[in-house]
Amino acid sequence: MALGKDARWTRSPGQDMMRLSICSLCCARRTVCWRTPVQADAKGFCDLILLRNGQGLAIELKREKKLLEPEQIAWLHAFDLVQGFEAYTWRPSDWLSGRIEKALM
Repeated sequence: MALGKDARWTRSPGQDMMRLSICSLCCARRTVCWRTPVQADAKGFCDLILLRNGQGLAIELKREKKLLEPEQIAWLHAFDLVQGFEAYTWRPSDWLSGRIEKALM
């Protein structure tokens, strides 16, 4: 069972207990929660997260005509709101056109 911030562990917690406790605090007494892919809201999490020198890319990879699921759209939007992050949906045509290579350079 996860513990709230005011609770005390009876022994030194393991990584799983710490993760559960931290994740439970992510939404405690808030109308807008922190999102994390290790919680139940992982559905639709981006295929790639790339970080470099203060810049981040959140990337969803899709077949050419496959549509994004609502959960995927929500994750991409969440990353797009973060300063220094750009969110992309890339398809094979983006590879062939050079758009992917351009974004990664």
